[in-house]
Amino acid sequence: EQVQTRGGPLDILCLDSNGDTVIVELKRGMTPREVTAQALDYASCIKDMTAENLDAIAKEFLMRRKGASGTLAEEFEQRFGIELPDDINQRQRIIIVGANIDDSTERIIHYLSENYDIPINAFTFQYFKNDVDEYLGRVFLLDPEVIESKMGKTGTRKRTPYLKYEELVEIAKENNVLEIYTRLWEALKNIFSGTAT
Repeated sequence: EQVQTRGGPLDILCLDSNGDTVIVELKRGMTPREVTAQALDYASCIKDMTAENLDAIAKEFLMRRKGASGTLAEEFEQRFGIELPDDINQRQRIIIVGANIDDSTERIIHYLSENYDIPINAFTFQYFKNDVDEYLGRVFLLDPEVIESKMGKTGTRKRTPYLKYEELVEIAKENNVLEIYTRLWEALKNIFSGTAT
């Protein structure tokens, strides 16, 4: 929280389970152009941060929050149950959070996401209370799975490797689609320059 960047103090900086950074901008009385421009500015600053930079931010946060030393790698493994990838911060995702998102902000987010594949989203929340319970409802502007698909996972991370051709053939056999899979593969390999799976 309140991570200092060249563009000013970023509200919340997160790391997702893929090791990519997530910039969270809280919309509080800002105009639509300001909030989206500011979030993009923060992302442009964060993209240049190294693993060492992010580890230093995490250590400072952990000391402030927990009063104990710790590393980003330790916290990551504790949180996600996997090792921190070797090449973190390959992509940056932006989330704008507010009680309401105005039409202009919606248009800008749709435009950036749909035309430029920028992984940006917004979500609104509503607080409800009755005599007994409290509820917090949230609604994403865009489908989070669509945003995730824009992240374009690249690099040499410690992730599940791509399936080999032989493994894909076995899956096709198991699902009784080997004939159509083979025909598609034969036709497409002449169109694409590589044969990566």
